[in-house]
Amino acid sequence: MTTTLNSNNRNGSIDLFRIISMLMVIVLHVLGHGGVLWSLKAKSAGWFTYFGLETVCLIAVNCFALTTGFLYVGKKIKIKNLINLYFQVLFFSLIIAIIFFITGKRDFSTKTLLEYALPILSGRYWYFSAYFILFLIMPMLNLILEHLSKRSTYVFLIVATILIGAYAFFGTMYFKKDTFVFENGYSFIWLAVLYLFGGAIKKYEIYKKLRRRWWILAYIASNLLWFGCGFLLSYVNNFKTYPYVTGYNFVFNILSSCLLLIIFASIQIKHNKILAFFAKCSFGVYLFHEHVFMRQTFITDKFSFIKNYNILVGVLAVCLIAVSIYLIGSVVDFIRQMIFKLLRIGKFSELIDNKLSAFCEKRFKDKEEVNVID
Repeated sequence: MTTTLNSNNRNGSIDLFRIISMLMVIVLHVLGHGGVLWSLKAKSAGWFTYFGLETVCLIAVNCFALTTGFLYVGKKIKIKNLINLYFQVLFFSLIIAIIFFITGKRDFSTKTLLEYALPILSGRYWYFSAYFILFLIMPMLNLILEHLSKRSTYVFLIVATILIGAYAFFGTMYFKKDTFVFENGYSFIWLAVLYLFGGAIKKYEIYKKLRRRWWILAYIASNLLWFGCGFLLSYVNNFKTYPYVTGYNFVFNILSSCLLLIIFASIQIKHNKILAFFAKCSFGVYLFHEHVFMRQTFITDKFSFIKNYNILVGVLAVCLIAVSIYLIGSVVDFIRQMIFKLLRIGKFSELIDNKLSAFCEKRFKDKEEVNVID
């Protein structure tokens, strides 16, 4: 969601990948927050269809974390990118809250205002709170990828997939414990693991190892197996829930998200201004529609009526709603970009970056000189 790139270095296929990933995030929210899934009759055609669509889209968050590793591996991490993102989060978090307070849609309180003024500490956007920590350790993760041999990297990826998948399944389902604090993937620890996966895919150009059709077949097979696991577990649970397989660290979620990134990485699309624009707006779209006030007002339980439609019409309605939210969010984020340009937020972030870099270089240089004297 939060990857920042210069226009000259943009990859059209990865921009398209980010756009589709954000559309899948919105579909998840329309189905879940919107009340579609929870209004379905178990074992009905609608149940299979919409939970199948949910399964396909559940990889979205993993896709964004993988993309970060794919694009940042082997590159210098600049703090100005994190500062820019923080101002973007603060803009959406605070401005939307203030609008709701002024219009009387929400009752004002100092505590609530502080929560939206401090979005990382309050966890109003879980992904950015986790990403903030991830960004700080990305240089270390790059060092790991740099010094691991190709064989060691492959072994790590395979073993990590098996162990994490088993942990997610048995730890969550059987013991109901989260010893390593993966939180079903809602944590910076999980984002760090995915960063390594994405970085390895790029470093060793795994997308070039097989023809694209084989990657596509593997992706389809992974999704079918994933849905099959969900169906069997739901059957065992008398179809009361769709348990244990919706975590971001579930084995088929890992496989499907990696395979989809590989498929898009294998496609050659030149830099495209339209794709670049909407990809650049993707994080703003997330911040816009996932603001708690926006979600509760315009999404929560607002789409349960879709269950009454013909299945094909219902799926089309979900997709059109997702596209509409993306377009509206992109317009709002474009306005935000113009405001930031006028306020020279980018220049301010770069200034802070330069000052911090100069300070750190001076401090380390002074320490080195002291050590030489000693």
